[in-house]
Amino acid sequence: MAEAMAVAPQRMLRLAGQLAASQAALHRVPVPGWAGTAGQWSLAGSRLRLARRVAASGSAAGLAQALERTERILPLLEVPRPVICHGDFQPANLLLDAGTVWVIDWTDAGIGDPHGDIARTAWLFRFAAAGAPRRQQRLVLRALAPALSRAYLSAYRRAASQIALPLPKTSSVQLMPHGGTR
Repeated sequence: MAEAMAVAPQRMLRLAGQLAASQAALHRVPVPGWAGTAGQWSLAGSRLRLARRVAASGSAAGLAQALERTERILPLLEVPRPVICHGDFQPANLLLDAGTVWVIDWTDAGIGDPHGDIARTAWLFRFAAAGAPRRQQRLVLRALAPALSRAYLSAYRRAASQIALPLPKTSSVQLMPHGGTR
């Protein structure tokens, strides 16, 4: 999908909507009973895996205390209806083939709050220009990033209405400080 967006920038908004519909479809897949929400399949837990290893080694001063504070608030992140989350749902991880969307790179996947998955994708759209390899791509993405993020969130809201997933009107991305301008 990333290549399709780069080759035909005029299709970016439509492709962002297709990405959102695909992510909403993923969030509708029932969580297997064996996965549960705790332990090795927890999305929040997997995000802390590296920090736990580094803290256990004692090589990063202050990390153990920060990790302890984080571990105490983890129960606050539990949601009544966790879903399968990809963890890195973005155009480079979707392959398009004759109308079929293939999702790849499941290394960050887990079970958790879909809002985290959604916010990360919206954030990636919003700041996509930072990772663009060519100057022309950066310029196009800088101009389109706010519209891409809005198109993605709007399309997700439409698709999510089918699964009764409450989405706040204001995304977490819009609340992040970014130089004071919009």
